[in-house]
Amino acid sequence: MESLSREELIALLQKQVEQIEKFISMTLELRRQIEELKRKGYRAAALFSNGTPSQNPKRPGRKGRQGVFTNRTAPAPEAITTLTPVPVEATVWPCCGGVLEPEGEEFVTITDIPEMPKPVIAGYMMGRSRCATCHHRVRGEHPDVAADQRGATAHRLGPRVTSTAHWLHYGIGVPQRKLPGVFKELFGLHVTQSRWSNRHSTSPKARWRMCMPRCAKNCRPPRGCIATTPDGRSLAARHG
Repeated sequence: MESLSREELIALLQKQVEQIEKFISMTLELRRQIEELKRKGYRAAALFSNGTPSQNPKRPGRKGRQGVFTNRTAPAPEAITTLTPVPVEATVWPCCGGVLEPEGEEFVTITDIPEMPKPVIAGYMMGRSRCATCHHRVRGEHPDVAADQRGATAHRLGPRVTSTAHWLHYGIGVPQRKLPGVFKELFGLHVTQSRWSNRHSTSPKARWRMCMPRCAKNCRPPRGCIATTPDGRSLAARHG
């Protein structure tokens, strides 16, 4: 420092002043960011503001000439379940007193889902017989009734219920604990969560085969399941 001239000392001092000013501005910016992060951390609701508002904000929604803008098309005539005529009840227009004359009709539709369907419960009176010689018991056979469907497991759910539950769980992602509520509200069925979480009731491969007609294109087979399609191809390779 002693060997530096007066001009060199002034240049060094100016350089240090610039560095100090730079460090001060950085410190102020970091403090501002820290305060903003603290404020966001204490916010209970979601943050809607990302800082200083834009001078020219964009309007919300889809912009013009982006995507396809169409109206809902009319359903096919064979899809109409009910057709209700709605005539004009008034005969005189109240504003001017003129007589209303027929001019034509306008076709409108309302598409909705049906009311809660009533569960279809099929009962089977299984005949039982006994051999007169060896006393062996024989029960009647039906293609819809399993051979071991008796006793505590005599009342079971049908394949549509099972496949729908597996499609909702594996295909859509509905948790098993919410399946009983879904079936109660939509179908009026009272089921328990243990029906779907019981691993011993059905093997993974069998569960996937029941689920396959609905969601084979949307979900993966269960872990350890080497299921195949009806033509013999592996579903694991198909989804890999």
